Amino acid sequence: MPELNIVHPIKEAGQFIIHSDGNRHASLLMSGQYDRNNFVNFDAKYGKFAYSSHFGFTLERGIYGLNHAACDSMLMFSEQDNYWRGRRECESVEMTDALIRSVWRPWSDVIVTTWLIPHEYGHVRIHRVETQRTLDCVEGGFAVNRHQLTHNDTSENQLTLTTRTGVCQIVDLLTTRQPLTVTTPPNSNILYASPGEIPCLSTTLTPGAHWLACAINATMHSSLPPPVIMAFDCGNQVLMLDSKMLEIK
Repeated sequence: MPELNIVHPIKEAGQFIIHSDGNRHASLLMSGQYDRNNFVNFDAKYGKFAYSSHFGFTLERGIYGLNHAACDSMLMFSEQDNYWRGRRECESVEMTDALIRSVWRPWSDVIVTTWLIPHEYGHVRIHRVETQRTLDCVEGGFAVNRHQLTHNDTSENQLTLTTRTGVCQIVDLLTTRQPLTVTTPPNSNILYASPGEIPCLSTTLTPGAHWLACAINATMHSSLPPPVIMAFDCGNQVLMLDSKMLEIK
């Protein structure tokens, strides 16, 4: 039997902690904590969807170029000019026992609604993007240490990066995006000095409304546990997670 993680909601902070006593890995799902003091690297420190005690997180090195934009655990957009924007300030945040829902705008005419759903082996992210402009779109999982990378397993709708100290995987639940690996500069991650490798999904969004959905799985073990059966029906806005059904509203 694979080792189960434990999910702890912290409603006062708008967070979920997912941890396993067996491998000492903890991850944190964030609603987005905005502060008008505009501290340095505020987006990377407080605006990402998830943070990991083992994989750390990446700091932005510049807004031009995806490799500098700290796209790990973020959904980022560009007007096809290689300048990137992600979640910074939320218009609204709601947390239930099952999920965190946030609404944010990378531009005034682009509305993103994000749902973060924790489960025993990782978490699911669902986004509804309403845009009046054409946008390149990239979403990243946790950044792994490139110097420890041993295997890159890329298929049609998922990307798995295996290192000597752990594994991170991103899976497109709607099979509408293409896998992409982003290499960050040295000294970008708070836990290691070497370049990072970020497993990502990419696409281009035309004006209109779009659904995006992915699963993030990460472990300190040498391999991932058996996959959880999951599917997202964007027409009915229902997520199937193992034998459970969750309305995405």
